[in-house]
Amino acid sequence: MSVTFPPADERPSEAEVIAFEREIGFALPAGYRAFLLTYNGGKYPHLVSVTAGPEAEGQVHWHLEFDGRAKPPVLGHEDRFILHSLYCLCRAWRDPIRDLREVYKVSLEWAHPRELLPIGHDPGNHQCFLCLSGPRNGAILLAGAAYGEKYIEEPDEAITPDDYSLLAESFEAFLAALQWRAQRPDPVEPPARVSHPTRGHILIWLRSDNPAAQIAGLRAIARRGIELEAFWSEFPRLLRDPNADVRWLTTDLLLKNAHNTNIGPFVPHLEALFDDYGNPSWLKSATGDGFALARVARRAVARYCVHFREIDRLRELIAEGDRVAVDALSALRSASEANLIAPLLPVLAEVKRAPEEWLRQSAATALAHFYWLSQRRDRLRTLFLSEDEAVRLGVISKLDDLAEDGRDRDVEPLLPELLSLFTRRDKPCKRTREAAARVLAWLVMNKQPRQKNALGFSDFGVPRSFFLNGVDVMKIPEVRANLEDP
Repeated sequence: MSVTFPPADERPSEAEVIAFEREIGFALPAGYRAFLLTYNGGKYPHLVSVTAGPEAEGQVHWHLEFDGRAKPPVLGHEDRFILHSLYCLCRAWRDPIRDLREVYKVSLEWAHPRELLPIGHDPGNHQCFLCLSGPRNGAILLAGAAYGEKYIEEPDEAITPDDYSLLAESFEAFLAALQWRAQRPDPVEPPARVSHPTRGHILIWLRSDNPAAQIAGLRAIARRGIELEAFWSEFPRLLRDPNADVRWLTTDLLLKNAHNTNIGPFVPHLEALFDDYGNPSWLKSATGDGFALARVARRAVARYCVHFREIDRLRELIAEGDRVAVDALSALRSASEANLIAPLLPVLAEVKRAPEEWLRQSAATALAHFYWLSQRRDRLRTLFLSEDEAVRLGVISKLDDLAEDGRDRDVEPLLPELLSLFTRRDKPCKRTREAAARVLAWLVMNKQPRQKNALGFSDFGVPRSFFLNGVDVMKIPEVRANLEDP
């Protein structure tokens, strides 16, 4: 081969390769099989910046480039394919984003055929595939326009290897065509001077050793709504970054996308942060640990478990009790379907009887969310009428979410119960009344005309009276206090 790889430090055994073949249902081509057993994913410095010799100035980027073109051409790879990483087959590797099992599972979710095994990717996470069956058996393929058209415009049409472009006839030919190439990159402007960063800008910032540039890159991803997969290969390193702000922003991005993005490969990295209770620099003065990195990481893992049905892992998190359980229970509020919560109903019923008040409240909120999703208003009402104030507060927390989102009609069936709380002026019911008042205040605000204030923020006037179910809620002191001093 043109590029020499040193033997990997950690390699799969023959038995592990056989087990993987059985798992995916295909035999690996002999050349690729031998490569895994000796080199695994390949150990080489990809896209590494090294100092040039004394005859040159500045920095040179070295990378592995495929000396050939895809047929038919693939957008973005008309003249070259840069190999950023080859995947490995060994769970002992510290970087699960390169684990063949994980990337194969993700590829199936993106409707790639079962007989196509992703074996590596370029800097933009564009994968190359090894065909394991059929007329193109052994070939290295790239997903091009035909795959994209079927995936987006013809979702009912089966995608086959024929919808992919040919990069090399075999894995051996692919390796033989790899060459080291040096490139002196054009200078990139610092983040402060770039008002509309491209993906290229963001990628370079994320790979920088400068925390300010990394932070600018992470914020640009969130601000522009760019899909995380474009920068997938950078996240394991960012989650281990020595800078706390970089780790926090990376984790927060995963949390905000865990409901619709398979962040499973990053779960081991996130779990390594479960004991890191540091706040980011802009929240150093925050009291409590609500924004601590550990809690953001736990919420990200729990939310992933909810939406990708990792029920056993959720049970484990809840069983740990204390704040770990609260974070896991709060993730259930992000469920969009009742059947995502249903398997945990026995666990929720048990936690609802826990001695810790905050656990009972969190379990009650999750149960209330389940009853709302399943439209079981009778059970929601029964839960609301509990003698346990923690349970009542948990239900009201769900009603508060609905009212804040403008879902007044979903709250209205429980208005009689909410209003009845204010006929009880006893001290044990004080917190319940205050929480219920916030819900009623949202219902009042949702009906008020909005206007911009001097600072440009949306504002509203506090009405003198406002009737709900025949009751003037503006005469309730707690409601008026919420509206006059929100």
